[in-house]
Amino acid sequence: MRQHHSTADGIRYIETPGRLAEVRSDVTVPFLQAAGISGSLGLAVGVLALLWVGPGRGLAGGELLAWSAKLAATATVIALLVTVVAFTLQHRRVILSIVEEQLGRDLDGDGVIGQPEPPMVRAEVHDRDKKQTTIADLPTSKSELRRVAIAVLRNGRAFSRPALAGVISQRTYNRLAKAMVRRGLARDLPGKRRELTPAGRAILRHILEE
Repeated sequence: MRQHHSTADGIRYIETPGRLAEVRSDVTVPFLQAAGISGSLGLAVGVLALLWVGPGRGLAGGELLAWSAKLAATATVIALLVTVVAFTLQHRRVILSIVEEQLGRDLDGDGVIGQPEPPMVRAEVHDRDKKQTTIADLPTSKSELRRVAIAVLRNGRAFSRPALAGVISQRTYNRLAKAMVRRGLARDLPGKRRELTPAGRAILRHILEE
């Protein structure tokens, strides 16, 4: 459910869930891609065996075709197994959520059946001088953004990953910082440092004032 938050200074927040996991986009498509890659690899191995390796081993005719086909099939199966294992490890959260939805049970004990809705805060910053609006979808929750605001504005911490350790997770910081830099709410500095722009500080300031 969306929650709208407006301020008198032209900054509006829309807290809304992000895209949920879907079987087609998060499971079916990647699996078909893995199958396609594995099949292509197996075909390449079969052609190589048929044209170069087999004749070098003294094979010809039906024996060469059978040997090349067997080698191609083996390579395809091995490649498919490797890609499926890699896919499962990478998307285990999505797969578990889908299994939970099918069984109707909370298997990982997070209190939610299926995938929890990832938070997203939309900030619309209106610059009266330039007469333009900056819209930023920030991949975090309002509570996390408030913790960042307290750390940066009240406690004087830098807007950096080390300084915000323990305030938000490293993964959340990486996503949030990239989004803020992309939308002009923060800027990169030499030495892998970052700082908030006036618009970014204004967003955090109004988060504290709400």
